[in-house]
Parts: sequence; C-alpha cells; structure tokens
Amino acid sequence: MVKACDFNSDATVAVSGCNDKKLRLFDLNALEAEPQIIETTATLQQAKFTPDNARILSGSRDDNFLRAWDTQTLEEVAAVEMSGPITHISITTDKEHVLVAAGSTVTLLGITNLDKIKEHTVDSGGVESCALHPDNSVFVSGGADHIIRLHKMETGEVIEQSRAHHGPVHSCAFHPLGTSYATGAGDSAIRIWPYGAAPPQP
Repeated sequence: MVKACDFNSDATVAVSGCNDKKLRLFDLNALEAEPQIIETTATLQQAKFTPDNARILSGSRDDNFLRAWDTQTLEEVAAVEMSGPITHISITTDKEHVLVAAGSTVTLLGITNLDKIKEHTVDSGGVESCALHPDNSVFVSGGADHIIRLHKMETGEVIEQSRAHHGPVHSCAFHPLGTSYATGAGDSAIRIWPYGAAPPQP
C-alpha cells in the first residue's frame, strides 16, 4: 500500500513510500523503466524531496526518526530523533525549513542541516498533521482528538481552535497567499477556514 508520494522540483522524478518499507524513485521521462529502490527499516508514512532535489526526507509511525536519503547514492545521510512517531512532513513556503508532526509535537527544522529551530507540544493526544503560514508567523495543527488548532509559531500558543471535524485531522494546508487554510479528516470532509491576517507582500 502506498502511504506517501512526492515529485521533485522539476517533476522529472516521483517518489513513493509504501508499507513494504521501500522508497521507490520513478524516472518520469522513462516510464517503462524499473524504479530505483531505497530499502528502509520502517513502514513509510511520509516522503518529501528537499527543494534542491538532493535528498528525500522520510518518516514513519514505526520509529521516531526523520531520515534523509541521498538521491544519487540512495544512502541514508542523516537521521534526527523526534519526540514520537512521524505523521506529517511538509516543506515550508520559503524552502528553508521543514515542519514535522511527531507524537505530540510540531517541530520546525532547518532544511540544510535538519537542526531543530522550534519545537512545540500540542495537547491533542497526537498530532496528525501541520502546516506553516507563508510568513512563518503561525501554524495550524490537526489532532487525533479531532481538533484543529491555530498556533503562534514563536511560542506555540493556541490562538483559535475548533472541533468541526468528526475524525482525526489527517491533513492541513495554507493557501499560498496565507488568506485561508484547509483541513481534511477521517470524517471524509474537507473544510476551509479564513485566516484574518493580511497576506504577505510579494
């Protein structure tokens, strides 16, 4: 079963992460070719290309490590221990950071060295998803407790919260202009929420 997929920056390569603990890299210019395979030690939950296409970041519900894989050698080049199993990875709009939901935490890391910049605990019984506003000022988290929370990035303080969904909130995303955010949950509903701050200037 495929649990994760992503395209590289020029859409020439796709990656999938599966229950068989394998990352597969597909050359989209040679669709008949066999994919390159990276063998991992855990069932894949998330897989994302870094903006420079040099690495793939992966995470699993089976362990607590954010792992980085070299796209040329297919070798593991970094592993950062998080505070729990990884449920969500997203690259931020500025392409300089990665946001990770792991256990009951949301962590912001630098994209180059995967150094932890901010880490906030969310009282949700487990964070299922998260997304950062384009100006990096706030983030939204989706919980196993069905609650959507909007937080200040600097402190982790909850600004707003809602229990409109009737299932774990598996996905969150901000509009590219930051004027709203969307959430998707186990109740098969997608909801769109306005965000009142002014959009970032180009």
